[in-house]
Amino acid sequence: MKKLVLLLPLLLAACANNDGQGSISQAVVKPLLENECKVQLNNRQEWRVVSMVLTNAKKLEIEQKVCGCVSEEGTKNMTAENTIGLVNPNTRTQTAATMAAQSIGGCVKRFITN
Repeated sequence: MKKLVLLLPLLLAACANNDGQGSISQAVVKPLLENECKVQLNNRQEWRVVSMVLTNAKKLEIEQKVCGCVSEEGTKNMTAENTIGLVNPNTRTQTAATMAAQSIGGCVKRFITN
């Protein structure tokens, strides 16, 4: 019952907005995925090599683009299981890590190789 009480406002907020603008995924999930993306990006070998030759401003610009891409992809592909995992404080970090890992490779290739 406790989980249902916690989940109900999130589900209502997600359902109340048909166009996705300002939905729960936009307000809550995107920042979680962006933060997880930054952690994962800094652990990637290709990013460490590329970032050695970039200015701080350019590194920040690319990081924002890559992590923005990851958060967009993550919210587009979010499942009910992901939603439940993100609501639960015990599984939130792992769920965000899994969601970010699913799209970071494509986003890195899109913005680092171009």
